Amino acid sequence: MKRTILKLHNKKYVDLIDHSVKECIKKKENYEVEYKGKTMTLTPEQLVNECVGRQYIAEPKFSDRPYHLLSYVWAPTKLLDK
Repeated sequence: MKRTILKLHNKKYVDLIDHSVKECIKKKENYEVEYKGKTMTLTPEQLVNECVGRQYIAEPKFSDRPYHLLSYVWAPTKLLDK
């Protein structure tokens, strides 16, 4: 799975929606996050073990069902060629 984010939480955390994280874990696929020309790849094991925060969103702006935001430390693994 791949996602482009527009901002970091507290300038050092990536927030991912729990439904997407669970899907990656179930399918045993990596979650690739892009931010400002850099990418970070989280393996299913990292998605399970390296979550550093969890926030419940009861009334989402862009979705019709509540979800949790799962936070991971932003640690880019490569620069994208542009």
